[in-house]
Amino acid sequence: MAPSPTPGLTREDGPLRRASQRIAPMTAETSTSKLDLFKKTKSKIDSIEKATALLEKYQLIAPGDPPSHNALVTGLLHFAASGPGGILAMEGLMAFAHYAEAVQYEQVSNKLTEATMKKLAPAWEALEATREDLQAQAESTHELVSKIQETLGQAQDCCKAASEGTDRIVAAASAPQTGESPSSARPLTYAAAVQHALPTTHASAIDREETRARQILIDGTGLVSEDGTRLSENVLVAKAEAALQLMREDEIEVPATLKFTSASCLRNGGVIYEVAKADDALWLRRDEVQRAFLDSFGGQAVIRTRAYNVIAEYLPIAFDPASAAHLEDAEQFSGLEQGAIKQARWIKPPGRRTDNQRYAHAIITLGTAESANAAIRLVLLQLSQG
Repeated sequence: MAPSPTPGLTREDGPLRRASQRIAPMTAETSTSKLDLFKKTKSKIDSIEKATALLEKYQLIAPGDPPSHNALVTGLLHFAASGPGGILAMEGLMAFAHYAEAVQYEQVSNKLTEATMKKLAPAWEALEATREDLQAQAESTHELVSKIQETLGQAQDCCKAASEGTDRIVAAASAPQTGESPSSARPLTYAAAVQHALPTTHASAIDREETRARQILIDGTGLVSEDGTRLSENVLVAKAEAALQLMREDEIEVPATLKFTSASCLRNGGVIYEVAKADDALWLRRDEVQRAFLDSFGGQAVIRTRAYNVIAEYLPIAFDPASAAHLEDAEQFSGLEQGAIKQARWIKPPGRRTDNQRYAHAIITLGTAESANAAIRLVLLQLSQG
């Protein structure tokens, strides 16, 4: 007679079924009690690592996958279908207990991470916006410092020249007129006093202005090399000369006399280049030449032009400082070169004018000292004729 099948074992053979069949079922004669067996099993399977190793050994979970709810449910179903008994059943249940704790920990960890990132998202966005604002403010401050340094140098020259001119005017006005009797001497007009007494600018001021006329201020040149060391003057000069060579290769007619003689680094990160001749510096400041030079120079370099401000009084309010056509008309009227006037603005905002106002004062910004001097001479001429 054939033996009857073991009740409850309907799943096909597997590692867990074969291991269970090798273990004899517990009987009343078993010397180890259930409590001792539990303690022994708990001591043997005392960590998630050992639990995972046991479950992977009997193919109850997929090797290498993180603990998950679906893996736990699937593993328990396979475990129940295999019908293990004795020590193997105890070890399996103990392993699944550790695995369940790991699943719960993983779910809690994921939820905590998700909640934390959701809470931190506004803070990250605010920090990014603050970083962008700080970067924009730093760039604006850098440009402002460059302009302040230039303005301070111009103000010192103007103050010195004005002081010397005032002393000469006073001396000329108080000096006796030689060759004429007091009754026949003509009164000294303001225009004559200016023409007679205005001195030639002091030699040091002339030298300083001639030097500035040969200088080119460039920002964003990248003063640090790839290894973090600061570029030397010779390297900066060589970089500028290489840009000129690239312009020549692009068939741009570069003056033969144009040569960079020195480079001085500023604290704000800019570089003051000096060329051999002032005319070459003027050529390099032309808009189309600047673009070609900066394209060859590379990086984010920008040429900063020096600003010379002159006050123009009693301009018709029909003049539009923002109009390029009006600026060109002003250059032609003043006998200035095209492009000499860089910008203009009203001193008093138009919205604060009176209803019957027809004239207003403006500040004209010129790009060269020669243009500024020409504009000043035009103003003095108008005063003398008035």
